[in-house]
Amino acid sequence: MEDREYILWMSLLKTISVKNFYDLYKHFDSMATLYHCSQEELSRCNLLNFAQIQNIVSSKSDGSLEKYLEMLQQKKIKYLTINDNSYPFILKNIYLPPPVLYYYGKIEEVPFEHSIALVGSRNASYYGLKMSEKIAFELASLGITVVSGMARGVDSMAHVGALKGGGKTVAVLGNGIDIIYPKENSKLYKEIMENGLVLSEYPPEVQPMPYNFPRRNRIISGLSIGIVVVEATAKSGSLITAKYALEQGREVYALPGNVNNKNSTGTNLLIKDGAKLVTSCKDILDDVFPMFSSKKEELEPFDEMNLSKEEKEIIKYIKMGYWDADKLCQKLNLPINQIQTTLTTLEIKGRIAIYKGNYFIK
Repeated sequence: MEDREYILWMSLLKTISVKNFYDLYKHFDSMATLYHCSQEELSRCNLLNFAQIQNIVSSKSDGSLEKYLEMLQQKKIKYLTINDNSYPFILKNIYLPPPVLYYYGKIEEVPFEHSIALVGSRNASYYGLKMSEKIAFELASLGITVVSGMARGVDSMAHVGALKGGGKTVAVLGNGIDIIYPKENSKLYKEIMENGLVLSEYPPEVQPMPYNFPRRNRIISGLSIGIVVVEATAKSGSLITAKYALEQGREVYALPGNVNNKNSTGTNLLIKDGAKLVTSCKDILDDVFPMFSSKKEELEPFDEMNLSKEEKEIIKYIKMGYWDADKLCQKLNLPINQIQTTLTTLEIKGRIAIYKGNYFIK
């Protein structure tokens, strides 16, 4: 067997934790050495209990690794071990990095040296969803990798924004790589597979159990230079990701929100506790990627994406306070029926809303 197969074998033993794995690796220098130890030699290392020793010994002769490798091949699942050159260097430096990563996509094409994670509420507000998409779009447009967890809400919109921006996005799953969760993200999952990276430390067929996700969060922060918490309640799992980020020496950013919205309680608390306030992609660029700041001015603004020249003009003037059709008509010197048609189109596109006869940016 190759070195990576010995590592894969050890990672699959149910009685061996990640900490056990690294303690054993340090003691034996390699998993190949451990594999060829007798039961007596394993007992003498004083790192294993009886059940663990029995698990190791029985697994050598049951043919399970060969079957497992065959299953990975059938499902076209690729894997990396901690010793592989393609294993993200940024992740190797966290406490107890995953010994094995399963993935779909081209990991060697993902620039982890320029990566930001976006996380937040599954039940996000319209504001949270649009800001997640907007920030991710702008980061990806500049070549910055967007990392998230493919959960409902903020995570999904971060991936959507990154894909729209033509950049790379990484979905870190809290279940086996071959399980799509939530189910409604099937199309998104396939798009990320084709244009980014889907990865997990969990073996195939592992179900999305609640206790998997906090552990998964250390990988989201570990793959990133910094994390942005877009919306979060006071007890949100996103705050666990922020905690991991701090422990790993990553930057923590938070989007401020309405003090009366429970989904902003967590982000506002993070800001009070010292997280950096973010209102746009530029705040992140200026802080950790100054080399990208000048490039941002060359990009088409997210708010103007897929808009005609006339629609962009109307958006610009609504932002300046020209809220009704008559004022826009005077400012743009266009027929009222043409203005009204364009306003209706912008409403259908979800770019503006009308309230008591006035138009506002959504």
